[in-house]
Amino acid sequence: MRGTFFDATPNGAWVLFGTGTSGALSRPAEAHDWMLFVLDATSGQPVFKFPIEDADLQLSRLSTVLPPEATAEDAGIFRGAFFVGNDKLVLQHYPMTDGLFDIRKSVYDVFDMNSIALDSQPDFRLSINRHDTNSCASENFPYNLKVGEDNKLVYARAELY
Repeated sequence: MRGTFFDATPNGAWVLFGTGTSGALSRPAEAHDWMLFVLDATSGQPVFKFPIEDADLQLSRLSTVLPPEATAEDAGIFRGAFFVGNDKLVLQHYPMTDGLFDIRKSVYDVFDMNSIALDSQPDFRLSINRHDTNSCASENFPYNLKVGEDNKLVYARAELY
């Protein structure tokens, strides 16, 4: 995912951002240059990092939520990251089929910020049914999303203003 992004938890404890490089005279940009970082906002120290362009590195980091024989196509293409509340970090991936990513089969890899470490693996992966003809609450993801019982994502009622 080339480009920049930024998010913070509602309580301001955690901050996430992505980095990369466009290359230099000494060498071209490389996939391992593109990283997602989560910082402890109090100390400024990194508490989590994730490779956002290197498919092989992503595959090893996502092994807890993928089948044993998984390939880079199964891991998907990183498409963004955000917090749900103060304690869940969510990374979005689009699975690949025949070398093409499919936004209709988006998945979310969920990490618990209470036990996060630099090289943490996700606690669970969720398949999302978000598509143009689906009029359910998932079209508003992540705004009303909460993590409920049994690590299931549930949608809270939208608050009317």
